[in-house]
Amino acid sequence: MSQAHIFAIFTPAPGKTERVRDLLKAQSSAVHQKESYAVRFLLTEKAGENGADAEFWLFETYESMEATEQHVTEPHFKTMIEALEKESMLAKPPVVAKTRTVAGFDVDRAFSGA
Repeated sequence: MSQAHIFAIFTPAPGKTERVRDLLKAQSSAVHQKESYAVRFLLTEKAGENGADAEFWLFETYESMEATEQHVTEPHFKTMIEALEKESMLAKPPVVAKTRTVAGFDVDRAFSGA
């Protein structure tokens, strides 16, 4: 079985950037602590001038495609999604793509974050 990846883009609603950032940072920490099948979880941020047009891009790697399915059943994932919806934090639905590596390389790094 080969590793599988999730690429996700979250676009905060106006005035919600800090809250979305905090939720995604907490998710990063929870995945690191609770999902032994997660290989990588990187939260990156794209922002325009003065923080306008903020987007958060997640790059996640799991041991298998089945592990990506397990990830979305985890309580911490469900709690995050519920909070995003309940508080109307996103300007539009997240863009999510599951992929497999075709070519490239990686260097193992320790967790840094939240």
